[in-house]
Amino acid sequence: MLIYAIALTMKGKAKKELTELRTRFGTNMNYSIEPHVTIIFRFTLKTDIRIIQNRLSEIATQTRPFMLVLNGIRCWEGKNNVAYIAVQNQLPVYNLQAMIIDALEGLISADTTFNLQNFIAHLTINEHVPNESMSTLKKELLAYHPEYRVNINSFTLFAAETNEKPEKWVPARIFRFSKTK
Repeated sequence: MLIYAIALTMKGKAKKELTELRTRFGTNMNYSIEPHVTIIFRFTLKTDIRIIQNRLSEIATQTRPFMLVLNGIRCWEGKNNVAYIAVQNQLPVYNLQAMIIDALEGLISADTTFNLQNFIAHLTINEHVPNESMSTLKKELLAYHPEYRVNINSFTLFAAETNEKPEKWVPARIFRFSKTK
């Protein structure tokens, strides 16, 4: 069975350097996907994929490109210890997420716990870090001061097989923004 997610992907120098950072420090990740900022976390379809793609195409035509600013390493500690790069300008990400959630309402099955009210846009470096490893990881990451400005002019629909471990997320379709003013 296929599962899907929607994300903003990195380009150029940011993609190269963030891939290297995640390769070095992302040892606990239980999935494989290029560096990204998640918009809609894993979901399944209640309808034909073409209907989903048509809705997403409509959103893309209504969306202006924007500059995504990634700045600094942060951590969440608790049930799922996560090291991530912070998104400094979250509003365009939230706005895009709200439009997509609205457009796909009733067409997908998803855990929406982390959408809208509980969502913090970020780029994961590592997650599911054991408690005993977290302080070491934080010390190692102190040497890094990532700052990137990435021109976002599209979002990507990713797909993965649920029976594949680790999950390998591959781009299913890229939706380019076309609104200019």
